[in-house]
Amino acid sequence: MWRAKAIRAAGGWNSRTTVEDMDLSLRAYMAGWAGVYLSDVTVLNEARATGRAARPKTVAPGAHAVRSACVPCCM
Repeated sequence: MWRAKAIRAAGGWNSRTTVEDMDLSLRAYMAGWAGVYLSDVTVLNEARATGRAARPKTVAPGAHAVRSACVPCCM
């Protein structure tokens, strides 16, 4: 979950990149925002109708490694 102020302070959402979340996280961090990890939060998801819909999205090679190296900035 993001604070609207943090997104605006970071320059907004940039959909022209392939790693929008990492891009925004890094820009928010550089703007002085910090993230917190809440281990006790439960998020309910809608069940997918088919097995095909449940397949993972294709991501750019190395994207997971890059995301893991970044500090999430959301609070």
